[in-house]
Amino acid sequence: MELDKDLPGIVHPKYSYVASSNIWVVSEGESAFDYSDGDQFETGLLNFLSGLEDRSVNSQEVFQGIYDWPSKYHLSLQRSNLLRPLVNTLRGPVLEIGAGCGAITRYIAEQGLEVVALEGSSRRAQIAAERCRGFPNVSVVSDSFQEFSSDTKFKTILLIGVLEYARVFFAEYKDRDPVDLMLEHVSRFLADDGVVILAIENQLGLKYFAGYPEDHIGRPMYGLEDQYTKSSAVTFGRHELREKLRVVGFAKQQWWFPFPDYKLPVVVLSEAALADSCSADFSSLIRLASETDSQKPAVSTFALSQAWSVVARNRLHGDLANSFVVVASRREIEIDNALAFYFKNSKPSKYNKVTEFRLEDAAIKVTRTPLAGIQAESDAFSARAHLEEEVFEQGVLWKDRLTLIVLRDGWSVDEISEWAKVWWRALLLKVQERSDESCRAISCMVSGRLVDAIPRNLIVGGDGVPRFIDQEWEIPFEIELGYIFVRGLLDALWGVEHCGEPAVGTSLQFGKLVVDVAYRLGVMLSLGDVTRYIDFERQFQDNVSELTAGPSVFEINESINLTLERSIPRRGRIESALALSQALDAKELQLGELHSVLLSAEEKLGTVGYELDAATEKNEMLLVELDKANQSSSRLLVDLEAANASKLEIEVVASRNADKIATVSRELERTSLDAETLRNGLLTLQEELEVTRRENAKLQVLFRELKHSLRLANLERDELRRFGSGVGRFFRRK
Repeated sequence: MELDKDLPGIVHPKYSYVASSNIWVVSEGESAFDYSDGDQFETGLLNFLSGLEDRSVNSQEVFQGIYDWPSKYHLSLQRSNLLRPLVNTLRGPVLEIGAGCGAITRYIAEQGLEVVALEGSSRRAQIAAERCRGFPNVSVVSDSFQEFSSDTKFKTILLIGVLEYARVFFAEYKDRDPVDLMLEHVSRFLADDGVVILAIENQLGLKYFAGYPEDHIGRPMYGLEDQYTKSSAVTFGRHELREKLRVVGFAKQQWWFPFPDYKLPVVVLSEAALADSCSADFSSLIRLASETDSQKPAVSTFALSQAWSVVARNRLHGDLANSFVVVASRREIEIDNALAFYFKNSKPSKYNKVTEFRLEDAAIKVTRTPLAGIQAESDAFSARAHLEEEVFEQGVLWKDRLTLIVLRDGWSVDEISEWAKVWWRALLLKVQERSDESCRAISCMVSGRLVDAIPRNLIVGGDGVPRFIDQEWEIPFEIELGYIFVRGLLDALWGVEHCGEPAVGTSLQFGKLVVDVAYRLGVMLSLGDVTRYIDFERQFQDNVSELTAGPSVFEINESINLTLERSIPRRGRIESALALSQALDAKELQLGELHSVLLSAEEKLGTVGYELDAATEKNEMLLVELDKANQSSSRLLVDLEAANASKLEIEVVASRNADKIATVSRELERTSLDAETLRNGLLTLQEELEVTRRENAKLQVLFRELKHSLRLANLERDELRRFGSGVGRFFRRK
């Protein structure tokens, strides 16, 4: 372990510094747990960040690394929108529990606060450290929160997307819910005047009623049906979460509501914005945020964006918000006069801004502030962004009225034309105000200051008078009136989620609808004109980076024949699509069961393979023994052949001696030699014959022993051959 860094005052002495990865650990190379988006992804993310010069929140280099949902979650600058409304609440030192890959850590670091980023996964801790490399105020510690040690009392503790995993990673004690135990453990590290900032999904979020999958399990209705277990991720509704915080001592709470959720918030509402005393209706902002949801399913049970109006009228948007951000403390929390924050920063741009809605002197003031320095002009169009302060306008956002029209069965182009007439007349009045001339032809050149005078930015108040708001952009040269007409209609049509069955003869093609509406309003417009204006819109947006929140007309397919039927499913088709989705879910469950069977079979196959390897090894050992036995048998055969040869030699010698005795006897009889001499000679020969016979007997015994040993060797060889044959048959059966 390489040590070359002094221990910061807020890091406990039990941790050691690993210079190669810039993290503090208990034991190098170990992880407290293995929560991961996959080895390949996280290794790639670490390598990607290591090669960057600029790793800041607004980095264009970082943004270029986004290519799917996990990379967007870890790298998007929108992650910081969660804390931007609370920037004045943040105080150091900060303890961030579950820092992940460092997106939030980086934002805190850039605010100049001292932060301990705690992450249980060693590799994720390394990624977070790499994202914050160069910040001496950041200490990344790799340890589980349950084992975490610190003598510091922190002014701010962050639990961003962490509490829901308490039952997975935080051990229970005496049958108590690990969620409660984790919150109690958090309180031990919090300063008396400190705050806990908690972000979590709402179990009763409206999008889950619309069929969105539960974020952690990935199945629709899972949370609503309360299918959570004692060892699974879990979320809570507003009342239940409030009580859990109160029980552990956090009685003082300030609630915020991010949309579409806490992961990549576009709109953040305060509790005050939802109070009965607040006359403002922010449902239009919620709808705009809903359009940007990166995890939006292909099919939903109802038009989620349209439902928010009903929810807001009944003051239920706090209970049905998709996520919560709670600032909790033991002491009173300073009240902010902010009602809402609306961010336009989906990607790094010099035009990024935040729109704030604040209650001042009984009126709601709307201010716009750049997020990336001074506003600059576009190189090609020299477009300018106006960040003017204005008073909040109450009323109906005219783009939303179109959504309500096309949701009803039997809607027609005539109804769309009546809707468009209100906006068209308001636009023509704006043209007259600027030119003192009457102008209705599409080729009429009008001020580029009117480029944002579209239904998205038109409010019709209770008095029935339409008023344009948020006139952000200006093109400093005149533009064709027809361009504003096409831009406004296509933007409004593109934002519609669902449509009912249209009246007979009503076209569903974008281009045809725009032309038909233009005809009914007395505007002569061709499909060729529509194509030309879309091309101009593409050029404009290419140069100003981003014009509006959510989908814009630039995202329209190259062909203007993209139909409402494709982009806005009919309700009847939604029902059939839901049935198909349910069937697919059933198939997915079957596939899951088959996958389990396959895993079991693979496990058994692995066991058999192990047994097969062991048997193969044993067989090889037996073959070696068999080879040794064959060699011994060969040596015995050689010895036996040598013994046979010796026997033949002895038999030849014995035959020769018998011949000698016969000859001597004949000679004795013939020559009548001295009997004593002959007797002595005979005795001598008899002694030699007796010795020869004894040697012959010994050789006979040796021969029989060798013959017996050969028989035993042959029997052993036959037995080894039969065993080898049996092993072969066993492998063939396997």
